[in-house]
Amino acid sequence: MGEDIHIAKMQYVHPEILYFHNAAHYHLKLALIFLDRNQLNPVVILCDRALTSMLKALYIQENNTPSPPSYFSMEAVPAAYRS
Repeated sequence: MGEDIHIAKMQYVHPEILYFHNAAHYHLKLALIFLDRNQLNPVVILCDRALTSMLKALYIQENNTPSPPSYFSMEAVPAAYRS
């Protein structure tokens, strides 16, 4: 029965959101590999890319547009998501 509730709550998701979500997941998996090897510079870069990918997915969802900006500044991130 728990699965039925989950399925009932599913909504249409833009393919671009899935793309950026998968990219973020991939970057975080790679970051963990580098972290296990104590290579911290790639970890920081990969975590930054994962964050950027998730911000792009959020931007697409919130603005209902398939094309997020290529660069995010703190002004572009709504205040509700910064705290």
